[in-house]
Amino acid sequence: MNTYIKKLKHILPIFLLIYVLNLILFLGARWLFTIRYEILDINEEIWDFALPIILPWIPILIWLRPRIGILRFKNEYSKGPFYLQLISAFTITVSLMISQSYL
Repeated sequence: MNTYIKKLKHILPIFLLIYVLNLILFLGARWLFTIRYEILDINEEIWDFALPIILPWIPILIWLRPRIGILRFKNEYSKGPFYLQLISAFTITVSLMISQSYL
């Protein structure tokens, strides 16, 4: 049980940081560039679907992937690190898609 807590303390703070910053920066950019000053004229479907799917992968691959790579899994050749990255990207993507409906 103690190892799970160590693993959680190793991954969770950086994931929460990525989650919050991604949400704030994405919503701030959309508000600033399309609502406030109307600088960018990007299709609504791109804001609602394409960008929330693509943008979370950048910080996940830069900051979270090295931390996940340190973890040991039962099988040496398991796809556990990839699945953890996929779950974290899916979590951020869903929250970004839901938050777009409020703007």
